[in-house]
Amino acid sequence: MQKYYCDQCGRYSDSDNCPTHGSARMVYLDSEPFKGSSIRGVSTPNAVPSDVSVSATGRLQANEPPRNHLPKEVPEKPHQDQPPRTKAGSGPRPKIESKEILRFLKSERRLHWAIAIPFVLCWTTALVLVVVYNPNPLRPYRELFSLVHRISGACLIVLPPLAVLTGWKEYKVHLLNIKTAWLWSINDLKWLALMGLAAVSKKIVLPDQGKFNAAEKVNFISVMLACPLFIVTGLMIWLQSWGWAAWLIHASLAVLVTPTMLGHIYMATINRGTRVGLSGMITGYVDRHWAKHHYALWYRENFATDRQNRDSGLHHVPPPDRQLHVNCPACAEKTLVNWSWLLPRLISAAALTCPSCGESFDALDSISDPQQIQWVTQQFKPDQTGAVG
Repeated sequence: MQKYYCDQCGRYSDSDNCPTHGSARMVYLDSEPFKGSSIRGVSTPNAVPSDVSVSATGRLQANEPPRNHLPKEVPEKPHQDQPPRTKAGSGPRPKIESKEILRFLKSERRLHWAIAIPFVLCWTTALVLVVVYNPNPLRPYRELFSLVHRISGACLIVLPPLAVLTGWKEYKVHLLNIKTAWLWSINDLKWLALMGLAAVSKKIVLPDQGKFNAAEKVNFISVMLACPLFIVTGLMIWLQSWGWAAWLIHASLAVLVTPTMLGHIYMATINRGTRVGLSGMITGYVDRHWAKHHYALWYRENFATDRQNRDSGLHHVPPPDRQLHVNCPACAEKTLVNWSWLLPRLISAAALTCPSCGESFDALDSISDPQQIQWVTQQFKPDQTGAVG
Protein backbone atom coordinates (compact mmCIF):
# COMPACT_ATOMS: atom_id res chain seq x y z
CA MET A 1 0.00 0.00 0.00
CA GLN A 2 1.37 3.39 -0.97
CA LYS A 3 1.52 5.97 1.76
CA TYR A 4 3.02 9.43 2.11
CA TYR A 5 4.32 11.08 5.29
CA CYS A 6 5.17 14.76 5.88
CA ASP A 7 8.32 14.93 8.03
CA GLN A 8 7.56 18.56 8.92
CA CYS A 9 4.11 18.20 10.51
CA GLY A 10 4.02 14.40 10.96
CA ARG A 11 0.87 13.94 8.85
CA TYR A 12 0.08 10.73 6.88
CA SER A 13 -1.57 11.11 3.51
CA ASP A 14 -2.56 9.06 0.47
CA SER A 15 -1.45 11.97 -1.70
CA ASP A 16 2.07 13.31 -2.25
CA ASN A 17 0.92 16.86 -1.49
CA CYS A 18 0.77 18.03 2.15
CA PRO A 19 -2.03 20.61 2.74
CA THR A 20 0.37 22.73 4.80
CA HIS A 21 3.87 22.19 3.39
CA GLY A 22 3.18 21.02 -0.18
CA SER A 23 5.16 18.18 -1.70
CA ALA A 24 8.62 19.38 -0.62
CA ARG A 25 8.49 17.61 2.75
CA MET A 26 6.57 14.49 1.69
CA VAL A 27 8.25 11.09 2.03
CA TYR A 28 7.05 8.07 0.07
CA LEU A 29 6.56 4.91 2.16
CA ASP A 30 6.71 1.46 0.64
CA SER A 31 5.36 -1.56 2.49
CA GLU A 32 7.69 -4.00 0.71
CA PRO A 33 11.10 -4.56 2.40
CA PHE A 34 14.20 -3.71 0.39
CA LYS A 35 16.72 -6.42 -0.46
CA GLY A 36 20.06 -4.97 -1.40
CA SER A 37 23.67 -4.44 -0.47
CA SER A 38 24.04 -0.69 -0.04
CA ILE A 39 22.03 2.50 0.30
CA ARG A 40 23.48 5.96 -0.33
CA GLY A 41 27.00 4.61 0.02
CA VAL A 42 26.35 2.91 3.39
CA SER A 43 27.03 -0.83 3.46
CA THR A 44 24.20 -2.98 4.81
CA PRO A 45 23.97 -6.68 5.75
CA ASN A 46 22.65 -9.24 3.26
CA ALA A 47 19.23 -9.10 4.92
CA VAL A 48 17.57 -5.90 6.03
CA PRO A 49 15.22 -6.00 9.06
CA SER A 50 11.65 -6.60 7.96
CA ASP A 51 10.36 -3.35 9.42
CA VAL A 52 12.73 -1.28 7.28
CA SER A 53 12.02 -0.39 3.66
CA VAL A 54 13.25 2.00 1.01
CA SER A 55 11.19 4.76 -0.51
CA ALA A 56 11.06 5.65 -4.19
CA THR A 57 13.70 8.33 -3.53
CA GLY A 58 16.15 5.76 -2.17
CA ARG A 59 15.82 6.72 1.48
CA LEU A 60 15.87 4.12 4.22
CA GLN A 61 12.47 4.17 5.87
CA ALA A 62 10.82 2.33 8.77
CA ASN A 63 7.28 1.18 8.06
CA GLU A 64 5.69 1.69 11.49
CA PRO A 65 6.24 4.41 12.51
CA PRO A 66 8.40 6.33 9.93
CA ARG A 67 11.44 7.80 11.59
CA ASN A 68 13.56 10.35 9.82
CA HIS A 69 16.70 9.49 11.72
CA LEU A 70 20.04 8.08 10.71
CA PRO A 71 21.47 4.88 12.20
CA LYS A 72 24.42 5.17 14.51
CA GLU A 73 27.58 3.43 13.41
CA VAL A 74 28.31 2.26 16.95
CA PRO A 75 25.37 0.33 18.48
CA GLU A 76 24.32 1.28 21.98
CA LYS A 77 24.09 -1.24 24.80
CA PRO A 78 20.69 -3.01 24.80
CA HIS A 79 18.32 -2.94 27.72
CA GLN A 80 19.31 -5.41 30.42
CA ASP A 81 16.09 -7.40 30.02
CA GLN A 82 16.02 -7.29 26.23
CA PRO A 83 18.68 -8.94 24.03
CA PRO A 84 19.87 -7.27 20.81
CA ARG A 85 17.50 -7.74 17.91
CA THR A 86 19.25 -9.61 15.12
CA LYS A 87 18.33 -11.60 12.02
CA ALA A 88 19.91 -14.75 10.68
CA GLY A 89 22.88 -13.94 8.48
CA SER A 90 23.08 -10.31 9.62
CA GLY A 91 24.88 -8.39 12.29
CA PRO A 92 23.36 -6.29 15.08
CA ARG A 93 20.54 -4.05 13.98
CA PRO A 94 21.66 -0.42 13.47
CA LYS A 95 20.48 1.92 16.22
CA ILE A 96 18.72 5.18 15.46
CA GLU A 97 19.42 8.49 17.10
CA SER A 98 17.56 9.44 20.24
CA LYS A 99 13.90 10.31 19.74
CA GLU A 100 13.99 12.79 22.65
CA ILE A 101 16.21 15.81 23.14
CA LEU A 102 17.05 17.85 26.21
CA ARG A 103 15.04 21.08 26.42
CA PHE A 104 15.28 22.22 30.05
CA LEU A 105 18.04 21.63 32.58
CA LYS A 106 17.25 20.55 36.14
CA SER A 107 17.89 24.08 37.46
CA GLU A 108 15.41 25.51 34.93
CA ARG A 109 12.75 22.98 35.89
CA ARG A 110 13.35 23.55 39.61
CA LEU A 111 12.96 27.33 39.22
CA HIS A 112 9.81 26.93 37.12
CA TRP A 113 8.01 24.84 39.75
CA ALA A 114 9.33 26.99 42.61
CA ILE A 115 7.41 29.87 41.02
CA ALA A 116 4.46 28.04 39.47
CA ILE A 117 3.21 26.04 42.47
CA PRO A 118 3.15 28.90 45.04
CA PHE A 119 1.76 31.27 42.41
CA VAL A 120 -1.17 28.97 41.53
CA LEU A 121 -1.88 28.33 45.23
CA CYS A 122 -1.92 32.09 45.91
CA TRP A 123 -4.23 32.71 42.97
CA THR A 124 -6.62 29.86 43.91
CA THR A 125 -6.90 30.77 47.60
CA ALA A 126 -7.32 34.45 46.71
CA LEU A 127 -10.19 33.57 44.37
CA VAL A 128 -11.88 31.56 47.13
CA LEU A 129 -11.43 34.38 49.66
CA VAL A 130 -12.87 36.99 47.30
CA VAL A 131 -15.76 34.98 45.84
CA VAL A 132 -16.80 32.89 48.86
CA TYR A 133 -15.78 34.79 51.98
CA ASN A 134 -15.94 38.47 51.03
CA PRO A 135 -19.76 38.38 50.89
CA ASN A 136 -19.88 36.52 54.23
CA PRO A 137 -16.61 36.59 56.26
CA LEU A 138 -18.18 34.44 59.00
CA ARG A 139 -18.31 31.30 56.87
CA PRO A 140 -16.17 28.42 58.22
CA TYR A 141 -12.57 27.71 57.18
CA ARG A 142 -11.86 31.29 56.14
CA GLU A 143 -8.78 31.40 58.38
CA LEU A 144 -7.50 28.20 56.78
CA PHE A 145 -7.64 29.63 53.27
CA SER A 146 -6.10 32.86 54.50
CA LEU A 147 -3.25 30.94 56.14
CA VAL A 148 -2.57 28.90 52.98
CA HIS A 149 -2.54 32.13 50.97
CA ARG A 150 0.06 33.72 53.26
CA ILE A 151 2.22 30.58 53.38
CA SER A 152 2.14 30.35 49.58
CA GLY A 153 3.16 34.00 49.35
CA ALA A 154 6.08 33.33 51.69
CA CYS A 155 7.12 30.36 49.52
CA LEU A 156 7.03 32.64 46.49
CA ILE A 157 9.62 34.79 48.26
CA VAL A 158 11.89 31.99 49.48
CA LEU A 159 11.72 29.12 46.96
CA PRO A 160 12.82 30.81 43.68
CA PRO A 161 16.12 32.14 45.15
CA LEU A 162 16.78 28.72 46.70
CA ALA A 163 16.15 27.06 43.33
CA VAL A 164 18.68 29.35 41.67
CA LEU A 165 21.26 28.87 44.43
CA THR A 166 21.06 25.08 44.31
CA GLY A 167 22.01 25.22 40.64
CA TRP A 168 24.18 28.33 40.77
CA LYS A 169 26.72 26.90 38.30
CA GLU A 170 24.06 27.16 35.61
CA TYR A 171 23.09 30.76 36.39
CA LYS A 172 23.99 31.80 32.83
CA VAL A 173 21.13 29.66 31.54
CA HIS A 174 18.64 31.73 33.57
CA LEU A 175 20.19 34.97 32.34
CA LEU A 176 19.94 33.72 28.76
CA ASN A 177 16.28 32.78 29.28
CA ILE A 178 15.53 36.27 30.57
CA LYS A 179 17.33 37.81 27.60
CA THR A 180 15.42 35.56 25.21
CA ALA A 181 12.07 36.51 26.74
CA TRP A 182 12.73 40.23 26.37
CA LEU A 183 14.18 40.10 22.84
CA TRP A 184 11.36 40.38 20.32
CA SER A 185 11.39 40.21 16.52
CA ILE A 186 8.87 40.77 13.78
CA ASN A 187 8.28 37.00 13.70
CA ASP A 188 7.12 37.12 17.32
CA LEU A 189 4.54 39.79 16.48
CA LYS A 190 3.39 37.80 13.44
CA TRP A 191 3.11 34.70 15.62
CA LEU A 192 0.84 36.51 18.09
CA ALA A 193 -1.30 37.91 15.27
CA LEU A 194 -1.72 34.53 13.54
CA MET A 195 -1.96 32.11 16.48
CA GLY A 196 -5.75 32.41 16.70
CA LEU A 197 -6.20 31.68 12.99
CA ALA A 198 -3.67 28.83 13.14
CA ALA A 199 -5.75 27.19 15.89
CA VAL A 200 -8.76 26.86 13.56
CA SER A 201 -7.06 26.47 10.17
CA LYS A 202 -4.10 24.24 9.38
CA LYS A 203 -3.40 26.31 6.28
CA ILE A 204 -1.97 29.05 8.48
CA VAL A 205 1.74 28.48 9.04
CA LEU A 206 3.17 30.25 12.07
CA PRO A 207 6.67 31.82 11.86
CA ASP A 208 9.56 29.82 13.29
CA GLN A 209 10.17 30.44 17.00
CA GLY A 210 13.16 30.26 19.33
CA LYS A 211 13.33 28.62 22.73
CA PHE A 212 10.11 30.41 23.77
CA ASN A 213 7.26 31.29 21.45
CA ALA A 214 5.65 34.72 21.62
CA ALA A 215 2.84 33.63 23.98
CA GLU A 216 5.37 32.09 26.36
CA LYS A 217 7.38 35.30 26.24
CA VAL A 218 4.30 37.29 27.24
CA ASN A 219 3.70 34.93 30.17
CA PHE A 220 7.39 35.05 31.13
CA ILE A 221 7.42 38.87 31.16
CA SER A 222 4.14 39.12 33.07
CA VAL A 223 5.47 36.81 35.80
CA MET A 224 8.76 38.73 36.02
CA LEU A 225 6.95 42.04 36.45
CA ALA A 226 4.04 40.88 38.59
CA CYS A 227 5.78 38.66 41.15
CA PRO A 228 7.87 41.41 42.80
CA LEU A 229 4.79 43.66 42.97
CA PHE A 230 2.69 40.82 44.39
CA ILE A 231 5.31 40.24 47.09
CA VAL A 232 5.64 43.93 48.06
CA THR A 233 1.91 44.68 48.12
CA GLY A 234 1.19 41.38 49.88
CA LEU A 235 3.62 42.25 52.65
CA MET A 236 2.04 45.70 52.93
CA ILE A 237 -1.42 44.13 53.33
CA TRP A 238 -0.08 41.62 55.86
CA LEU A 239 1.63 44.34 57.91
CA GLN A 240 -1.35 46.72 57.46
CA SER A 241 0.78 49.44 55.90
CA TRP A 242 -1.13 51.41 53.27
CA GLY A 243 -3.40 48.39 53.23
CA TRP A 244 -6.18 49.78 51.03
CA ALA A 245 -3.89 51.04 48.25
CA ALA A 246 -1.78 47.89 48.43
CA TRP A 247 -4.89 45.69 48.19
CA LEU A 248 -6.09 47.63 45.12
CA ILE A 249 -2.75 47.12 43.33
CA HIS A 250 -2.62 43.50 44.48
CA ALA A 251 -6.09 42.72 43.14
CA SER A 252 -5.53 44.61 39.88
CA LEU A 253 -2.36 42.63 39.20
CA ALA A 254 -4.23 39.37 39.84
CA VAL A 255 -6.85 40.33 37.25
CA LEU A 256 -4.16 41.27 34.71
CA VAL A 257 -2.11 38.08 34.98
CA THR A 258 -5.10 35.71 35.06
CA PRO A 259 -5.50 35.43 31.23
CA THR A 260 -1.82 34.67 30.63
CA MET A 261 -1.65 32.21 33.52
CA LEU A 262 -4.78 30.30 32.50
CA GLY A 263 -3.69 30.33 28.86
CA HIS A 264 -0.31 28.92 29.82
CA ILE A 265 -1.91 26.14 31.89
CA TYR A 266 -4.36 25.32 29.09
CA MET A 267 -1.62 25.02 26.46
CA ALA A 268 0.56 22.93 28.77
CA THR A 269 -2.07 20.46 29.98
CA ILE A 270 -5.14 20.43 27.70
CA ASN A 271 -4.30 21.53 24.15
CA ARG A 272 -3.37 18.39 22.20
CA GLY A 273 -0.81 20.07 19.98
CA THR A 274 1.26 21.58 22.79
CA ARG A 275 0.73 19.46 25.90
CA VAL A 276 3.45 17.12 24.62
CA GLY A 277 5.92 19.75 25.77
CA LEU A 278 4.92 19.36 29.42
CA SER A 279 7.43 16.51 29.69
CA GLY A 280 10.15 19.12 29.19
CA MET A 281 9.29 20.60 32.59
CA ILE A 282 9.08 17.18 34.25
CA THR A 283 11.93 15.12 32.82
CA GLY A 284 13.69 17.83 30.83
CA TYR A 285 13.29 15.94 27.54
CA VAL A 286 10.80 16.44 24.70
CA ASP A 287 10.06 14.69 21.44
CA ARG A 288 12.60 15.68 18.78
CA HIS A 289 10.11 16.20 15.93
CA TRP A 290 7.69 18.09 18.16
CA ALA A 291 10.47 20.49 19.18
CA LYS A 292 11.61 20.87 15.57
CA HIS A 293 8.08 21.80 14.51
CA HIS A 294 7.17 24.17 17.36
CA TYR A 295 10.59 25.72 18.13
CA ALA A 296 12.39 25.53 14.80
CA LEU A 297 14.87 28.36 15.45
CA TRP A 298 15.90 26.92 18.82
CA TYR A 299 16.18 23.44 17.32
CA ARG A 300 18.42 24.60 14.48
CA GLU A 301 20.63 26.57 16.87
CA ASN A 302 21.22 23.68 19.25
CA PHE A 303 20.86 20.62 16.99
CA ALA A 304 21.95 21.92 13.59
CA THR A 305 24.66 19.27 13.38
CA ASP A 306 21.99 16.57 13.04
CA ARG A 307 20.48 18.33 10.04
CA GLN A 308 23.85 18.99 8.43
CA ASN A 309 24.84 15.36 8.72
CA ARG A 310 21.58 14.16 7.20
CA ASP A 311 22.02 16.53 4.24
CA SER A 312 25.61 15.41 3.67
CA GLY A 313 24.85 11.71 4.15
CA LEU A 314 27.15 11.34 7.18
CA HIS A 315 26.30 8.70 9.76
CA HIS A 316 27.53 9.61 13.20
CA VAL A 317 27.08 9.21 16.92
CA PRO A 318 25.21 12.40 17.93
CA PRO A 319 26.15 14.25 21.12
CA PRO A 320 24.06 13.04 24.10
CA ASP A 321 22.49 16.47 24.61
CA ARG A 322 23.28 20.11 24.08
CA GLN A 323 25.81 20.47 26.92
CA LEU A 324 29.07 18.81 27.89
CA HIS A 325 31.97 19.26 30.27
CA VAL A 326 35.35 20.43 28.99
CA ASN A 327 38.33 19.45 31.11
CA CYS A 328 41.44 21.54 31.68
CA PRO A 329 44.53 19.29 31.17
CA ALA A 330 46.50 21.39 33.67
CA CYS A 331 44.23 21.54 36.74
CA ALA A 332 41.54 19.00 35.72
CA GLU A 333 38.81 21.60 36.35
CA LYS A 334 35.53 20.82 34.55
CA THR A 335 33.46 23.56 32.92
CA LEU A 336 29.92 23.07 31.57
CA VAL A 337 29.51 24.53 28.06
CA ASN A 338 27.05 24.32 25.17
CA TRP A 339 27.84 22.40 22.00
CA SER A 340 26.77 25.49 20.02
CA TRP A 341 29.54 27.44 21.82
CA LEU A 342 32.21 24.75 21.45
CA LEU A 343 31.64 23.74 17.81
CA PRO A 344 32.93 27.02 16.24
CA ARG A 345 36.10 26.69 18.35
CA LEU A 346 36.55 23.13 17.19
CA ILE A 347 36.15 24.20 13.57
CA SER A 348 38.71 27.02 13.88
CA ALA A 349 41.02 25.03 16.20
CA ALA A 350 40.83 27.92 18.69
CA ALA A 351 42.50 27.63 22.08
CA LEU A 352 40.39 27.58 25.25
CA THR A 353 41.39 29.29 28.48
CA CYS A 354 40.69 27.62 31.82
CA PRO A 355 38.72 29.98 34.11
CA SER A 356 40.42 28.49 37.18
CA CYS A 357 44.14 28.36 36.38
CA GLY A 358 44.29 30.50 33.22
CA GLU A 359 46.03 27.76 31.20
CA SER A 360 45.33 27.64 27.45
CA PHE A 361 44.66 24.31 25.74
CA ASP A 362 43.28 22.92 22.50
CA ALA A 363 39.48 22.62 22.29
CA LEU A 364 39.62 19.03 21.06
CA ASP A 365 41.90 18.02 23.95
CA SER A 366 39.31 19.25 26.44
CA ILE A 367 36.80 16.49 25.56
CA SER A 368 37.27 13.31 27.56
CA ASP A 369 34.09 11.32 26.91
CA PRO A 370 34.82 8.57 24.32
CA GLN A 371 31.43 8.88 22.64
CA GLN A 372 31.81 12.65 22.28
CA ILE A 373 35.35 12.27 20.92
CA GLN A 374 34.08 9.76 18.38
CA TRP A 375 31.32 12.13 17.34
CA VAL A 376 33.79 15.00 16.85
CA THR A 377 36.24 12.91 14.83
CA GLN A 378 33.41 11.68 12.57
CA GLN A 379 31.94 15.15 12.23
CA PHE A 380 35.15 16.94 11.28
CA LYS A 381 38.24 16.01 9.28
CA PRO A 382 41.62 17.67 10.02
CA ASP A 383 42.94 19.79 7.16
CA GLN A 384 46.57 20.48 6.30
CA THR A 385 46.83 23.29 8.83
CA GLY A 386 45.60 21.09 11.67
CA ALA A 387 42.21 22.75 11.95
CA VAL A 388 39.03 20.73 11.65
CA GLY A 389 36.21 21.42 9.28
